[in-house]
Amino acid sequence: MSSNSHIPATIVKISDLPEGQPTHLVGVSINTGQTVKYSVGSFFIQRKHDFNIYSYCGKASSEANESDNVWTIDRIEILEDGATIKKTAINVNWANRYTHNYL
Repeated sequence: MSSNSHIPATIVKISDLPEGQPTHLVGVSINTGQTVKYSVGSFFIQRKHDFNIYSYCGKASSEANESDNVWTIDRIEILEDGATIKKTAINVNWANRYTHNYL
């Protein structure tokens, strides 16, 4: 396979994985096109919600603790006219959700 060949790839964000469903990851080597076997096993997604001025929606693997910096948290602001603004913090902990920098 030449280095100019295009290999189709699928990228999946952890936030797009179904909650509570086992997930297996498999990849393909970009250099050889051969299947790469990852021993990542299965995991489940846990979700948390909190409302304190903003609405906070967090996702992490089921093994994550609230203090682990593995959470993806969406902060949703609800404006007076009903419009919403969503900002996200990635690789943060749930315990300090009010103080993270959301982009």
